[in-house]
Amino acid sequence: QFVDATGDSNPIHRTGEVVPGAFVASQFASAVEILLPGLHLDLLRATFTGVCWYGRALRLSLKATPTEEGLSFEAVAFQDTRRVAR
Repeated sequence: QFVDATGDSNPIHRTGEVVPGAFVASQFASAVEILLPGLHLDLLRATFTGVCWYGRALRLSLKATPTEEGLSFEAVAFQDTRRVAR
C-alpha cells in the first residue's frame, strides 16, 4: 500500500522483499510527530546504510537535543543487529 500511495515503481519494492527507504524515513518523522504533535519539522535527512527487508522487525532509536532554534533529533533504525538507516 505504501508503494502504491507514493507511486514507487521500483520492482524491488513491489515484487521484491526490500522496504522502501521513504518508508523508513517516514517512520523517523512519525515517531517525532507522535511524541510532539505540535512540532514542525524543518528538515529531514536520512542516510541508508543497509537493506531493510519485509517480514522482520524494524527498531528505531530516537534522541532529542535542545538547540537555540528548538530541538534537534538523531534517529537510528536497526533490523536484527544491523543498522539500516540514520
